[in-house]
Amino acid sequence: MDLLIVGGAFQHVYTQTRSIPTSSEIVEGITGIAAWNGSHWFSIIENSPSVVHCILVDRTLMYVSGDFTGFGNQVAVLNGTSISFLCETQLPFICGVLGGEVYAMAVMNNDLFVGGSFTQAGNSNAQKLARWDGTQWFSVASLNGIVYALHIFGERLIIGGEFTSCDRRSALHIAEYSEGSCSGFSEGLNGPVYALSGVGNCLYLCGMFNATSMQQRLHNIPIQNVVRWCVDDTSSTTLEAIDWGELNSKACKGITQL
Repeated sequence: MDLLIVGGAFQHVYTQTRSIPTSSEIVEGITGIAAWNGSHWFSIIENSPSVVHCILVDRTLMYVSGDFTGFGNQVAVLNGTSISFLCETQLPFICGVLGGEVYAMAVMNNDLFVGGSFTQAGNSNAQKLARWDGTQWFSVASLNGIVYALHIFGERLIIGGEFTSCDRRSALHIAEYSEGSCSGFSEGLNGPVYALSGVGNCLYLCGMFNATSMQQRLHNIPIQNVVRWCVDDTSSTTLEAIDWGELNSKACKGITQL
């Protein structure tokens, strides 16, 4: 069965779509995350989080980051109807992340990577980026600002957010992690990156910026919050601005492929 899964900071859902629903149309007890099957909303987690920041589906598993009532800020995994928190095997009382939130997740080589505003993951000091291998948390790289987006592009983990360095290397709001090393990605941008999406051989970067570290126009097109980085058959790369025509957006917060 195909389901639409939504997450956020809501406290109930409505059975009808209208501006002012009646009390009989409000479904109580569904907070933070809900599923829509085409005809009605229902809960998918018994102890629903009060706030959900990020949802990631990887094959048969669904990862959820948010604030779970009674458990605090956590990263949980849902397998069918069973939910569990990501707690270290040797230290079962140390779960999830501390010191901030998880805003982005991605799976690479069967490991879960999480990014956000946190300073600790499990028993590891982790500045904004961490990895879960199924039994234990590890620090991945140290960023000096919040991570809002993660995306696997080829063999690289692309990191977007509001930071200027990764492992003390210059990384202007966009970085890449590969083979144990973190560095700046392409030219960098002059404002935060909020979302990443791969389409074919191109990576789209979405945020609030109007220039790279070197220029405000790419191929004579002004930069307006979205750019794309493409690789051709010869492994040559190009960074391109998107021509929005008369559309003038203040920021781009999300991007996806249809």
